[in-house]
Amino acid sequence: MQVLQQQQQQQQQQAAATGSTPPSSAAAAATAPNCTVSAAAATAATPAAAAAAAAAAAAAAAAAAAAAAAEQQQQQQQQQQQQQQQQQQQQQQHSQQQQQQQQQQQQQQQQQQQQQQQGWRE
Repeated sequence: MQVLQQQQQQQQQQAAATGSTPPSSAAAAATAPNCTVSAAAATAATPAAAAAAAAAAAAAAAAAAAAAAAEQQQQQQQQQQQQQQQQQQQQQQHSQQQQQQQQQQQQQQQQQQQQQQQGWRE
């Protein structure tokens, strides 16, 4: 409304200075008091603003979905890494157990050999 009044004043000043009235000033003078032009502009801008807001909301939702997907993928990778680490640890434990069993068997065999040798000596 103020913008329209300012434009109208400027056009009136130009008309006074030049002695001519721009065609738009006549329309503005007719519509400015009841703000029909600004109301029409507002109603025309409202769907555009709503569309822009909807597009922004859709973009925000898409960004949130992408962030959630990225986070989920990262969690899955971490889980896979943890599973691999657990498997490696289990394999290491298993191999350690096998080594211990082999060492125990070797010790038992050495003891048996020593006992047999002592038996021969006696």
